[in-house]
Amino acid sequence: AALAVIAVCIAAGNWQTRRAEYKQALADRLDARAAAPVAELGAVPVNGDAWQFRRVRVRGEYVPDKGLLLDNRILNGRVGYEVLTPLRLEGAAMHVLVDRGWVQAPPTRDRLPDVPTPRGVQEVEGVVVLPPERVFELGEGNPAGPVWQHFLMDRYARWSGLALQPVLVRQTNDAPDGLV
Repeated sequence: AALAVIAVCIAAGNWQTRRAEYKQALADRLDARAAAPVAELGAVPVNGDAWQFRRVRVRGEYVPDKGLLLDNRILNGRVGYEVLTPLRLEGAAMHVLVDRGWVQAPPTRDRLPDVPTPRGVQEVEGVVVLPPERVFELGEGNPAGPVWQHFLMDRYARWSGLALQPVLVRQTNDAPDGLV
């Protein structure tokens, strides 16, 4: 029994060491990409893995009628929505989805929050993140309106009908939209 416990402890220690090495490599990659100059994300489809965590700049116009509110996002103990809005890249039919920030939910759930969307050509700076490839859901979960529980890129592409870059841009520059 003692030998079995020793073997399990050694295996657990090795697993912890591998996890630490993985996390250190990920932190090094984050630091390197954060220190790199801001890249321009254009209309040519990119490899998401190669662009993950890169700082980018995009120019274009928001398409507010294809925006999403991701429900049940908590910030400082308050419930709200994460606001995702597609940006049609300047001079192209390609879009990129921008995670613009968080907005508090109204006191009652029978109405949606007022989320102003800037008009005209916008320049957005942010960090590229990869959307999840799958989520745990009970049922099919095909939302019909702008409020979703989970975001999946392929589901959004079918719903919106937009040509999309396979990444999200999490906005880091200030915008006059009142979002956190």
